[in-house]
Amino acid sequence: MFLKKIDFISPEITLYYKGSLSHSSIISGIISLIFCFIMICISLYYFLMLIYRERDSPKVTNNNQYVEDAGIFPLNSSSFFHFISFAATYNHSSLYNFDFTVFNLIGLETYSQNYESDKDLKKYNHWLYGYCNKEIDIKGIENLVTQHFFTTSACIRKYYDSSTHKYYEVGDKNFRWPVTAHGTFNPQQQFYCIILIKCEQNILNNIFDKGYTCKNDEEISEITKIPSNRVEIHFNFIDHYVDILKYKEPIKKYFNRIESTIDVENYSINNIDLNKYSKWNNI
Repeated sequence: MFLKKIDFISPEITLYYKGSLSHSSIISGIISLIFCFIMICISLYYFLMLIYRERDSPKVTNNNQYVEDAGIFPLNSSSFFHFISFAATYNHSSLYNFDFTVFNLIGLETYSQNYESDKDLKKYNHWLYGYCNKEIDIKGIENLVTQHFFTTSACIRKYYDSSTHKYYEVGDKNFRWPVTAHGTFNPQQQFYCIILIKCEQNILNNIFDKGYTCKNDEEISEITKIPSNRVEIHFNFIDHYVDILKYKEPIKKYFNRIESTIDVENYSINNIDLNKYSKWNNI
């Protein structure tokens, strides 16, 4: 009988029984048929999950490993975009406009201590920050920039080349973006340092053609000396995470933020260490 022939549950016997190696039965055959059907269904279920990448697919793990050369990442909208915003509270009302007549922002390719030792900007390649421009700064990431205060925040506007002693605006053929490159332990490591300083008129003149004058020391000190006032600088930057359920576009971008409170007697230093996802595998 057909069911007896497919029975693989019944134990073998040492003597043939009516031409068979086991004492087969109809019940054992039915159970064997059901077992085969279940195995086929389970195999098909997991096969379809693998093909169609369904929500209930197997879990995903990521594996971090050391990379000798992490690559080059420009600090613009194609990679590690950032902007710096100003948040101040005066008598329980909030202001978000970055005030360049109070503070200036400088980007350097060297350690801040090197600049602090002589404060001679002309010796270093550097970048100056001015007001952000939606038409120039966020190409390709327009959907991520939803902050209403973006255009009153600070973005890179000019690059100073210490070899030519000239400033170049974003879009100029001689302009170049700062980069973070190769990795912390690589001998060719490149990093980027941003310094917030009290407004200097010569820097202000290089950012804006005219119409801006630095506030005097008394006006600047008024901003932070009153206990009820809270002044913060927000460093907003593009961060990434892996969405394990989005197989076609697993790398997701979002804005992260580091906050620093301004204190006339102290200053803070923030460091950002980047991890590069080298592998992510299905298991």
